[in-house]
Amino acid sequence: MAADLLGTPKAAISVLTRAGGHLKAAIGIAGGKRSSDAFATWALSQPTKVLVVEDAAKDPEMQKALSETGLASIRFYAAVPLTLSSGEAIGALCVMGDSPCKVPHGALEKLKFLGDQVIRTLEERQQSSLRQKAGPPDLPSASR
Repeated sequence: MAADLLGTPKAAISVLTRAGGHLKAAIGIAGGKRSSDAFATWALSQPTKVLVVEDAAKDPEMQKALSETGLASIRFYAAVPLTLSSGEAIGALCVMGDSPCKVPHGALEKLKFLGDQVIRTLEERQQSSLRQKAGPPDLPSASR
């Protein structure tokens, strides 16, 4: 959905942990665990801002991140930080393209909305998992 929104061939949900970066979902790029995730780390350096690089060939920091990930063909990159309700930034929802791109009017707000939906889903799953581990609530026994 995110890739379609900006007309790009690549999109990913990247989550950072102490063990490295994990692509939880990806379109157009290989997913899985990575020893580092320069994209998400870079996007999270300012966790309240949407990061947009319309032409990576003109951005030295982006070129460094691309060389670290092996995605040298990327020219366009946009990322929305994934921030839990606690305020902790855990990753990014990003879209990428092989050619420079201008962001269509209103697209960043929609990308932010999708990022919020990702967080909502993650937090709901976490709560559900905690409830299942806790088991059913203790009910008072009926006394006669």
